This record gives sequence, C-alpha cells and structure tokens, in this order.
Amino acid sequence: MIVLYLTEQQVRELLPMGDAIRLVGEGFQALGRGEAQSHPRRRLILPTGSVLHSMAGACGKYFGTKVYATNPKFGAYFYFLLYDAATAKPLAMIEANWLGQIRTGAATGFATDRLARKSALVLAVIGSGFQARSQMEALLAVRNFDEVRVWSRSKEKCEMFVTDNSAVRGIRVAESAEACRRGADVVVTMTSAREPVLKAEWVSEKAHVIGAGTAHRLRFRGTCAD
Repeated sequence: MIVLYLTEQQVRELLPMGDAIRLVGEGFQALGRGEAQSHPRRRLILPTGSVLHSMAGACGKYFGTKVYATNPKFGAYFYFLLYDAATAKPLAMIEANWLGQIRTGAATGFATDRLARKSALVLAVIGSGFQARSQMEALLAVRNFDEVRVWSRSKEKCEMFVTDNSAVRGIRVAESAEACRRGADVVVTMTSAREPVLKAEWVSEKAHVIGAGTAHRLRFRGTCAD
C-alpha cells in the first residue's frame, strides 16, 4: 500500500490561497446541504502540560482528521491523515502546520468575499503572529485594499510583520488597537489574547469584522472578542 507523504514545503507549493478559498467555500456549501461532516475539536490533556488535539471531517470521496500535539514549553506539531471514504484505506499523511494556516485564512477569505463591501479599501489587522499572515493573504486575495494597518501588543513583532510584508500596498504599523480600527472597512483580529481586543464602539455599521484567535474559552464583556 502506497501512502503519500507531503511536507510543509510541498503544501505551500501545491495549495495556493485562491484555490484554498474556493475549496473551503465548497466545503461550507456541502455542510449546508448535509453532504459533509465536521466534528468539533477534542483534547486529551496531560499533567505535563502536553495536549493532543483532534478534529475529524468527511466530504465526498474522502475523510480524515487533523491531529496535533502542543506543549507550552516545546511547541506544536501538526499532521493531517487522509483516508478513502469507500474503503477506509489511508491515502496521505500531510504535515499540517502551514495547511492549518491556509485553511483558517481561506475561511476568512471566503466569508469576506461574500459579506464585505466590494468597495472596501482599508484593512485593519489586529495581531502579528503566524496566523495573521495567512489572514492578510486571504483578505488581499478577495479585495484590493489601498491601506493595511497592523497592530499587536508587541511593537517589535508588529514592526517585523510590516517589514516582512513590505510588498503589500499601504501596509503600516498603527499606534494603537483603536487607531488601527478607526475608519477601517474590514477588521480581522487574530491573537492569543484571552480578553477582548476590539471594543464595540470602535466598529461602524458598515465594517466587516472577522473575529478569530485562541481556541480557549474567552470572557465576553459587551465587546467584540477575538
């Protein structure tokens, strides 16, 4: 039996963001028609602080699960296991760090393409980690922004984010979360914060807001939480 193995670099090369947005959209539509399944994330928590996470799904001819192990001191390790729906035979094992980033960004891209105004010109990105990069990439794939503002709690990381993405038109560091948001047409929050980073009064009626971030439980206090 031959099982395909794909590395992170191969995932980057074989799955461009535009294709991912289209495929994620097809997946959502299949779920809506009852033709796909998606299981919520489950966790196995150890006393050492290590955690095993798993998320299973099925659509059409395939089913599989994303599994990843995390430890706050030693990092995270991601894999996706793909199987044939008709025979249950294993088809592929895929390194899934970048795959997860693409998929998360693609969901944002699909939602923004369907819901945000076509005339949106200003993007606000709150957060400057690895997931924020794919969020911005997906948003740039569906809208032509003249200005991209970025803010995070770490000024150093925020400046590095802007420098690394200097080719993006109009990208700059915002002075504060509020300054980042004010007047923006599209806002995305992608942080590990456990407290809200976006206040309701900062959001105008016409703004499109993508709230994403930590998978841990957050406390809501009348504001828009990431």
